Amino acid sequence: MKKTPPKKSAPGKTSLKIAPLKKSVLKKPALKKSVTKAARPTTRKKLLAENREAAMASLITKALEDLKGKDIVTLDVKPLTDVMDTMIIVSGTSNRHVKSLADHARMELKKAGYLHYGMEGEDAGEWVLVDFGGVVLHVMQPHVREFYDLESLWSTPQAGSV
Repeated sequence: MKKTPPKKSAPGKTSLKIAPLKKSVLKKPALKKSVTKAARPTTRKKLLAENREAAMASLITKALEDLKGKDIVTLDVKPLTDVMDTMIIVSGTSNRHVKSLADHARMELKKAGYLHYGMEGEDAGEWVLVDFGGVVLHVMQPHVREFYDLESLWSTPQAGSV
């Protein structure tokens, strides 16, 4: 048996054999277009987020009432900022009471499956801020609350007022 050398092609030319493509490869997959289905998840997400924040706000308010928080105020700040949707402000009677109100609210939400993003001011106990994402809790002593007056700062202006 003699081996025959492969045929040499002309310089610069190559001989390639291309196999024919199957029909299934040539067909493009059908794209499903549905404007209404694409819009639903965004609306659903907004509704779920609003329900989630409302549930968080009610749990926080209940936890603050359990430990006798004074002058609980819930503000809807959606039109004013993108950082949060709801702000809850409450007064505590002492440093220890302020710390325990904030900690109790945090623990009650943790039991319900919600986590907090941060907690500031628990060392001094005059003003503790707890960030739950869309809901922010401010627990203050009365003199600090009166000085900063967050209610008037974050309230929306009434129609006809300047």
